[in-house]
Amino acid sequence: MPYTSLRDFMSRLEAARRLTRVAAPVSPFLEMTEIQTRLLAEGGPAVLFENVVHAGAARLAMPVLVGKVRQWTVIFAALLVSGTSYLLFPFVAQVPLLMALSFFLGLGLGSAQPMIMSLLYEASPPGRQGEAVGLRTSLLNGSHTLIPILSGALSAAAGMAPAFWLLATFLLGGAWFARRAGR
Repeated sequence: MPYTSLRDFMSRLEAARRLTRVAAPVSPFLEMTEIQTRLLAEGGPAVLFENVVHAGAARLAMPVLVGKVRQWTVIFAALLVSGTSYLLFPFVAQVPLLMALSFFLGLGLGSAQPMIMSLLYEASPPGRQGEAVGLRTSLLNGSHTLIPILSGALSAAAGMAPAFWLLATFLLGGAWFARRAGR
């Protein structure tokens, strides 16, 4: 059956109860993917995210936060929130709770980024900040390849929970280090 437009297609999906609208704020980084993946695994409907927010929301609050809280404290809190979110993901199956966990994960990861760049610049030897940023970028690019491969292999061998728990371990370990460095 041909559709006259995307709106026609969506209205037919909705009429057949094969489309779910999510009006709550959702991060496009990991959160949307996680919600859609779980719904697909359950044979659920298509999802229309109506309120996609960006980690930029966390970054807008950073100038206010920087003036009131030490950088290492923010990084500690961000890593603690992110690690705890990853730790809890395997125990949650309800979409609203997944959305809440994903929101906190995005908030934590989004708020740590500017602080890490600032600390990287401050900790670099004079005149070598570009090298430090280049090394950081290389490590991030490598991790964007390596982490999905290793997580996929671990998930295939042991299920999804250990992959989430391993990421949580790294983030919580980083939180421990940030807490010690901030003293």
